[in-house]
Amino acid sequence: MTKILILFKLRKPNVLSKLVEQYANKYENVDSYFVMCDPTINENIELIKEDKLIKVKLIDNNKETLLIKIIEAFTFFKDLEYTHVLITNISTFINIPALYNEAKNSNSKCMSTDNVYRKIHGNKIQCPAGAGCLFDINTMKKLYYFFKNNNYIINNKLTKNLQKHIR
Repeated sequence: MTKILILFKLRKPNVLSKLVEQYANKYENVDSYFVMCDPTINENIELIKEDKLIKVKLIDNNKETLLIKIIEAFTFFKDLEYTHVLITNISTFINIPALYNEAKNSNSKCMSTDNVYRKIHGNKIQCPAGAGCLFDINTMKKLYYFFKNNNYIINNKLTKNLQKHIR
């Protein structure tokens, strides 16, 4: 059975995030959470289940923090029974039933939301908005363990060893 986790990157909760939460969480076998930076929390990472919110102790600089907050957030889900993880922006338009069918029928390890949209609708229609990437769970776990096992993220900061490879 296909089960998708959606991690929405978020700056701060707002009206759009409430609408997206209502939409994304009405589908069976699809769970969604919002991931944001909050330098005021006590721990390095905090899960607020009732709000479907994950806070990472960071100042949002939209460069390194995009990667760090997603890798750290996955800590809560790495051992659960998901088959796919979608990482996307809060502003990305997502047709969840179409995304679910594509995940269920695809052998791809990684697909952009634009590619999913074009595969479903053909190249005649432009993707309406947004960006994201759909990973199969094994690829997402490999990414997670790559960062964790190589100590590329320490105290919610990218280490110098990794920084020289991504600049």
